[in-house]
Amino acid sequence: MKFNYLLLLISGITLTFTACNKGNASEPNYPIDGKWQQTKLRLYGDSLGVITYDTTYTKPFTALDYAQFNANGICTKSINHYYYPNILNYPKTPQPIPALVDTLKFNAIGASKYVLNPQTEWVNFGGFVVADTVKVLGAHSLLLHAVIYSHNPNYSNVADSYYEK
Repeated sequence: MKFNYLLLLISGITLTFTACNKGNASEPNYPIDGKWQQTKLRLYGDSLGVITYDTTYTKPFTALDYAQFNANGICTKSINHYYYPNILNYPKTPQPIPALVDTLKFNAIGASKYVLNPQTEWVNFGGFVVADTVKVLGAHSLLLHAVIYSHNPNYSNVADSYYEK
């Protein structure tokens, strides 16, 4: 009988230490605050898990291609080129444009994971729900994953933007 109580006590202590452990040691929590320069862009179409086109750019990124995350939960994103998928009748090279600057709110959703929320005054006439996510991949790199949904519920366009600090 004493053995059963001892086993129960050891199990309870083990459970207590496991429950009090904060976070997952395999998922380090890297800070997002600061300015991140874009280094790579992958555009692709996804139709129920089938990639319909796939285009990757590693240039011409400039100092105006960045994401700035501030401690107050505001992200400022800037781009100065239009990038096109490798689809028939689309330009084959990025087109330079005046810098487009966008301000978004962001919220933490896990260890080094965030969701970007558009400002409330934006109107989305298509009725699509878009929630771009950001994952800090390491101390000096992050991925901004944007999914653009179409009117076909089985198809979406995806933009994966990679940044370095």
